[in-house]
Amino acid sequence: MKRVFWLMSVVGLTLGQSSVAQANYQFGQASYATTSNAANNASINIDDAINQLIAKSQTTNTTTITSRIAQSADTVSSITSSNLPTINRSANFSSDYQSPSVVAQLTTNSAPSMAAAHASRAARGSSIGRCALYVRRALQSAGYSFTPQASAYQYAHGTLASAGFTKISNDNYVPQVGDVVVFNRTSRNPHGHIQIYDGNQWVSDFRQPKFSPYSQHNGYTVWRDHRYNDASANTGTMLAMNDR
Repeated sequence: MKRVFWLMSVVGLTLGQSSVAQANYQFGQASYATTSNAANNASINIDDAINQLIAKSQTTNTTTITSRIAQSADTVSSITSSNLPTINRSANFSSDYQSPSVVAQLTTNSAPSMAAAHASRAARGSSIGRCALYVRRALQSAGYSFTPQASAYQYAHGTLASAGFTKISNDNYVPQVGDVVVFNRTSRNPHGHIQIYDGNQWVSDFRQPKFSPYSQHNGYTVWRDHRYNDASANTGTMLAMNDR
């Protein structure tokens, strides 16, 4: 009988311990689940907080950089406005422009004067039909460089310009020593005509009594070496152009 009671006690104790163990196990599982969830939630909350801090930091840095750039631009603008001279953009460019070329005084040793003097010495009393040859030699003797032409009219088509001459207006024209005039060709004069002014009269292959060697002509162009200026020129030289 005692043995029976003893067995029952042992069995009851075992069952009780099992129940306690099971209860503890369930409690442990519940605690672990709660702890795990809490840890997960804490991890999520920390990630959110970090992301928010990063976003806030980027926004702050962007705002700061933008502000500093704006401040720098204002500073540069202020320095530029205060230190640089004011430019009048409405000013006429042509009135402000200064030509770099230097005009020398026309003297007896100037190229135009030397060419005219040579032409005057070589000129004949009457024409022999070689005006282009005589004027060309006169210009070359003074140092002008260009490609010789067979006909007089051709000198007005780039040759004189290449030698340093400039075409000037015929209106109110006053001759200057060394000026060259080229007459256009016509059916009667297919080679045209070329002449140079020596300060007293126009000369070519002969000393011309008047400006034009023709009774009628087909127009002309006037050429001048603008690198030289005759300060002594006067309107009296217009007499050299009488009876055109």
